[in-house]
Amino acid sequence: MSNDPVAVEDFGTMWKFIIQQKSTLVCFKEGSDDMIGVNLNLVSSKNDHFLEEINKQNQSVNSKLLIDILGLMYKDFDTYEHYDVDEYLTSFGLVVDRKYRDRRIGEQFLRSRKPFCEAFGIKLTSTIFTSNFSNKIADNVGFKLDRVLSYADIRNDYPEFNLPPINSDLLTLKTLVF
Repeated sequence: MSNDPVAVEDFGTMWKFIIQQKSTLVCFKEGSDDMIGVNLNLVSSKNDHFLEEINKQNQSVNSKLLIDILGLMYKDFDTYEHYDVDEYLTSFGLVVDRKYRDRRIGEQFLRSRKPFCEAFGIKLTSTIFTSNFSNKIADNVGFKLDRVLSYADIRNDYPEFNLPPINSDLLTLKTLVF
């Protein structure tokens, strides 16, 4: 996607919307302004239809495709109904600079969701995890599996997505209830 300037613009638009909610977490190198990680959190509300609205605005075939793939996770699972909530904290990206990996910064981003949610009366956080590594971190933090799709099954069942090679096995939807 980084080779698709329209997709990059689409994601920039989405991230600006997410950042406006003021629920994004950022990790800076101690004593400096160097950003070493970011977790693009947002509060998802029952009536906001975020994925659908974002996809209407997307101009790139690639960004529309990615949102469609993420939408598969909700095809037979409704987080709001399953957990009887009107809102929850979710995320559309967690990244740590390669120089700072293996320091559990990603894990701390996930753990920091609990005090954030408690401060705002949010009962749970639910997120799609896209890599083996992020799935392992989520398990270590205590997230429970709600839905799983293998990338192989997505390729077989949805050939129209023309999924590129991915170095992970599973796409998961996991939730942590507080």
